[in-house]
Amino acid sequence: MHHSFLIGDILCEGCSGAIQYIIRHADPAAQIAMDMDSGRLEIDSQLARELLQARLLEAGYLTEEE
Repeated sequence: MHHSFLIGDILCEGCSGAIQYIIRHADPAAQIAMDMDSGRLEIDSQLARELLQARLLEAGYLTEEE
């Protein structure tokens, strides 16, 4: 399944790496693409959107609907 999120606080490569770690910890097979300028996060994962969003929120990343 393809999921799109907007995350307003991706400020650096460290944030980007942390987000990738969070997602890959939940789904090692996930494909992830991020655009730090726009805050756009694209994830191809078998996990439900709500589960991915919950993992991001637990780590302190607020998401908006795309």
